[in-house]
Amino acid sequence: MSDFKNNLIKDNSLSEKFEKCSQKKLNWKNFFIYFSLAGIISFVVILLAFVYAPNIILSKKNNALKKIEKENSLLNQFYRFIPAGDFLIKKDQNRVNILLLGIGGDNHPGGLLADTTMLISLNFKTKEMAMVSIPRDLFVPISNYGWQKINTLNSFGETEKFGNGAIFTAENLSQLFEIPIHYYIRIDFEGFKKIIDDFGGLDIYVEKTFHDSLHQITFKQGWQHFDSKKALTFARSRHGNNGEGSDFARAKRQQKIIVAFKGKFLSLSTLTNPQKISAIYEMLKNHLKTNLNVKEIISLLTIFKNMDIAKIQHFVFDTSNYLYPEKTIAGAFILNPKAGNFKEMSLLIQNIFDKNFVGKTDFVVINKPRLIIQNGTDNPGLANKVAQDLKNLNYKIIKINNADHQNYEKTIIYDLCFDQKSEALVFLQKKFNATVIPNAFRFLNSSPSAEEIATVPSNVFPKNIKNLPSTDFLIILGKNILK
Repeated sequence: MSDFKNNLIKDNSLSEKFEKCSQKKLNWKNFFIYFSLAGIISFVVILLAFVYAPNIILSKKNNALKKIEKENSLLNQFYRFIPAGDFLIKKDQNRVNILLLGIGGDNHPGGLLADTTMLISLNFKTKEMAMVSIPRDLFVPISNYGWQKINTLNSFGETEKFGNGAIFTAENLSQLFEIPIHYYIRIDFEGFKKIIDDFGGLDIYVEKTFHDSLHQITFKQGWQHFDSKKALTFARSRHGNNGEGSDFARAKRQQKIIVAFKGKFLSLSTLTNPQKISAIYEMLKNHLKTNLNVKEIISLLTIFKNMDIAKIQHFVFDTSNYLYPEKTIAGAFILNPKAGNFKEMSLLIQNIFDKNFVGKTDFVVINKPRLIIQNGTDNPGLANKVAQDLKNLNYKIIKINNADHQNYEKTIIYDLCFDQKSEALVFLQKKFNATVIPNAFRFLNSSPSAEEIATVPSNVFPKNIKNLPSTDFLIILGKNILK
């Protein structure tokens, strides 16, 4: 985690950088006049630099501009936008990964929960872009909080420290998927709406007509012009008919909005309009959290301009590929990886630019262990329920019965295969918050040596432990999973 923090935690929000500009001794009226004039001049210079003479401007930095910079801090900020030479964005083998989070924000129920979790990757070498949507019901391990839905990460981070939600989310997802996350961007609903309205709405192609029964709105197939309210409903709708009522369907729609916004934001009319730049400032000040600094933002804009929309790789984790739906003991709907761990999902993200890898349908499911499930509580039917949940995840259930007594406080997992299936054992241990008895007693069903017997204290086993069928793990369910 320490290496990740060295790469990630440079938490200079853009609002702080613009705050420094706004602290000059100018009243707001003069400031906006000043902003407009300086903005027009500076963006003309930038456009000329990008389009006509980037090498000349970037290499010489003529003395006239330097003199103006010293006299004019705002123009200095705009001049600093110009990337000096190669991209200023951090690189990791020609690739940068950005975490995009959407939250409700103030005045919204559950405003700190992530409504959108998306990884955006940029490939510098091939000039490709990839978007991977992660459903909010994915059940994941969270530092210090056990197993929770992925959409709670931001909330837990904010609880620990105000303003820390996006960082906490990025840290946990970086560890979970074994990738560096270089940058994060978190925006709330009001910021989303404001920026869309300030840019005159979005033009989006709707794949098929559907009606949202909750919001009483119909989206018709074909090109549609959305204002902010309609765009937000389109992005969030989970109550549509015609196959548009799932979290997975809306994830695909959210990716369409990102692509539409890309074209709108990077248009020439946006870059040369001081009012729109001012609108960006207002939005950033109150509704956005990011660790991108000003130079890096402009570098990203440059990269995005060169990205071919036709080459954008779209992927949504759902039940048609890597995930399986189930319910917790408490009845909450969650999504778990079919493979029993997150290795396959990690490989997909790591190889997102490999079309052969992404396009395959026969992804590997690990050789699932054989389980015996015993009920160590007085809750009837608990072993059958848990066994069915595990069977849905491709585990092979050898036997279901009651334990030797029904007052187990905590679930116990006996490792009968001498740590030959360690990844599965870790998954099951975390899933049930269980105590693990390692290297337990496969030899009890064979001919153990005296040395082997000596390694396992007899008092750790229940009475009916011997003569079990060929099994990898024995799980005795305790009362802790009922809480």
